[in-house]
Amino acid sequence: MRKYGFGDGGAGSAGQGRHELAEGRAPARSGAARRAIAAAASAILATALAGAASNAAAADPNEYSEAERQLFVRPHLAAVTPPSRLHYRYERTGTLEPEVSDHATLTLGEDAGARTAAVEFLSDERKLELPEVAYVDGNPIILHFLEREVRELKRLTGGAVGFYRNRIRKALAGDAKVRETEVSYNGRTVKATEIRIDPYVDDPARSRFEKFADRYYVMVLSAEVPGEVYQLKAESPGPAQGPQAGKALLGEVLTFERQDNAR
Repeated sequence: MRKYGFGDGGAGSAGQGRHELAEGRAPARSGAARRAIAAAASAILATALAGAASNAAAADPNEYSEAERQLFVRPHLAAVTPPSRLHYRYERTGTLEPEVSDHATLTLGEDAGARTAAVEFLSDERKLELPEVAYVDGNPIILHFLEREVRELKRLTGGAVGFYRNRIRKALAGDAKVRETEVSYNGRTVKATEIRIDPYVDDPARSRFEKFADRYYVMVLSAEVPGEVYQLKAESPGPAQGPQAGKALLGEVLTFERQDNAR
């Protein structure tokens, strides 16, 4: 089965962008696990496609971090029967750019017995287009959110997308904070898993993108929500002092809204 991955070491090679020189090391893994994760991740860097061919069973699941298992190995769409559409609400807030409300849609279909997924991710100048993928069981909305995020950081800072991809990937593989929580969904309280990463905070080159060095990501998943993605959030805190104190510099949140039939 195909799994979704994000990021790859290849984009961080010398000469591709100034920030790559500041990379750290991911935790040591067995060769099988490294190959499985790298295969699952390489497609987005090599071809900018939203899907990677890798069978997670090729590696011991324990070789993945808990954050990686939750985001890239878990079959989020297993309980969603095609044809079906999952709708997500997008909100941009903060003092840096105008506030925006938008939407994203995941359409789950079937072709010759294979599950397919097509994503319409935002609109107008915010739109991100990646090809439809087959043999899908992970939720591609995660990859779209992260891929658009690194492209936006390139636009805002002038840094290379490969640097930001690698920092996110290594944070998920290493020091991601995972905890059980509860969220309100469909009029009731349901169990959920929260994953938080702060991928740039300790980077030696943070002075080159200081306004965004404290940017953090919170991803909330719940088996009670169709497609399991309840909310994806990226936020850069604002200044501690001055007229903008206490206000976020730039926040982006994608939240599940509803499911309907795609017929």
